[in-house]
Amino acid sequence: MARRSSNPEPESTETEAPEATDEATTAPAAEVKADEKPADLGPFQTAAEAAISQADPSTGDLPKDAIDSVNKVYREIDGVKGKNAARAWLDEQMKAAIMGKDILRARTFVSLKDGLSAGSGSSGPKAPADPTQAFVQKVVALRLATDQVIGNVPEGVTEDWTEKADELYASLAEDVASYSAYVNSDDEDAEAPEVSPVVRQAFKLASGRGAAGGSGRVSGGPRRDIEKHLVQVFADLEVGSFLTVNEIAKASSTEYGDDRPSAGAVSARLFPKGREAYTGNGLEATNPGDGKPRGATKVA
Repeated sequence: MARRSSNPEPESTETEAPEATDEATTAPAAEVKADEKPADLGPFQTAAEAAISQADPSTGDLPKDAIDSVNKVYREIDGVKGKNAARAWLDEQMKAAIMGKDILRARTFVSLKDGLSAGSGSSGPKAPADPTQAFVQKVVALRLATDQVIGNVPEGVTEDWTEKADELYASLAEDVASYSAYVNSDDEDAEAPEVSPVVRQAFKLASGRGAAGGSGRVSGGPRRDIEKHLVQVFADLEVGSFLTVNEIAKASSTEYGDDRPSAGAVSARLFPKGREAYTGNGLEATNPGDGKPRGATKVA
């Protein structure tokens, strides 16, 4: 409990006490602190102990579900001070485990603390569990944003701005296709194509990243090599065999196992924008033209 003064003597009842100015000004703040109710950590501590009991007995690692269950309770703690108190409690348990020479238990508390997250901090509604509802909300949000932009044209913008917008939109079709193939590519070595900044901003908005940095490229999962996939797909085919981009993407390979690369990733590898079409390993990127699908041919 906060203390007003270290002097045990009763306060003077005299009205003239200029020397007590500091005490008088700090007393109200101390009284507020004294009246503060500490956060109830009971539910959090119970959830944490339940999670700790699920730790791997040989490593001290916690399953993700166990950490998520504690996170759910942690996020319900009111205020920053309450959350800090919860973290401090985890520190105390960790130190107690170390003093008791129970290193695995200490490591488990460290893992639990590192896995805590207060969430995004956004005051907006959480994304619904139903993917359809989440997608509908995203589409409507973007539509509303567009309506707001169009409905609030800044001063100085010429009246033909709609025609210019339509022209720019039509001119970016190729850039959109190229950047879409890159964003959805599984090839970690693929280079970002040179496209209009408008296209990059559009993909950031669509991915929910706003105008922040980053390519918005899909990542994660094991790293795989599109070129190895190409070689393996054509390995047992005769020279002269041709496969379309979609056929190559749907074919199985040991490189991808039970997964499949996206058609965009295959297309980006065979026909990289600004560079020569792919040739190597006895294969050549092939564009038949006349509206026929592109692909690759085994030439050796």
